[in-house]
Amino acid sequence: MRKTAASPEPTGFAVRRLGRTFAAVSLALSAVLYSAWMLQFPLHVGADPVHAYASELAAGSGPDHWLFASTDLAAGLLAVVAAAAMSLSGAVPRPFTPRIAWLGLASFGAATAVDSLLPLPCRPHLDAGCAGRQAAHPLPITDALHTVTSSAAIAGLLVATLCFTSRTQRGTLAHRAGVAISIVSVASTVWTIAEVVLDDTAPTGEQVGLAQRTQLVALALAVAYVAWLSWTGRNRPPGGKKRPSALQPEDLTERSARCRLRHLPQRRRDADPHQHLGPGLAVQQCGDELTGDFELGHVSHRAGGKAGHRALQQHR
Repeated sequence: MRKTAASPEPTGFAVRRLGRTFAAVSLALSAVLYSAWMLQFPLHVGADPVHAYASELAAGSGPDHWLFASTDLAAGLLAVVAAAAMSLSGAVPRPFTPRIAWLGLASFGAATAVDSLLPLPCRPHLDAGCAGRQAAHPLPITDALHTVTSSAAIAGLLVATLCFTSRTQRGTLAHRAGVAISIVSVASTVWTIAEVVLDDTAPTGEQVGLAQRTQLVALALAVAYVAWLSWTGRNRPPGGKKRPSALQPEDLTERSARCRLRHLPQRRRDADPHQHLGPGLAVQQCGDELTGDFELGHVSHRAGGKAGHRALQQHR
């Protein structure tokens, strides 16, 4: 088989790959930092993981509030930076759904960062005086804003996860993982909302801490899921198509079983074998397992005359 020199990498493709790689690394770090609440166990923070809100770890009266607040801030900023890198590098596909997905992820990051700057003033499940003050007086504006930003962050990430999952091909690992994470995220969110209502009406039998921490695990997995999609798709331009590589006409006989030959421009199938077909492109079109789109694999200049006609007829 004749070897050909690799074609130089287009600048636009290199920029898009860099954007995807940067987004993947940033989101992986964001997922880890978003799970920093788990440090309450080795640090022996007194918050009850079954009954106390995870937000109480970053409350102003907590001993390690700066640690949990700063990790939430960093996690949110990394998500925003990842979405910005994808957009500025041109790596976000043109269809509407991917744009909404990345916008939802950016909203999650921004709301999480703002939420970390609006911590609870005290820890109601640990401090009886705090709980009494909350029951006797209206909630301060910071508590109300904390609720709004927390809800916005969760809603944005849920929208992003559902949109990213809808872009994967059914039956693939990416699709199955996305469906599982989406189901757990939505179910744990509904459970948390129910526990919050129960906590307000009957504070003796709630498990809001357990529900919220289950939700946080699912949301961290959702961020890691998007990081994985970005990493595995870093060599794929918008639309799920890989960068074309040089190929000789005789290489068309060695193609993947999941690919089908497609020639550009399209010609009549009943063309005269003696007719000179002219120059063109012959490509292998393969199903993309992550986005559900088609990727262009090997590309070559089509031979003219009888040789080109036989090569095309053989692979139709």
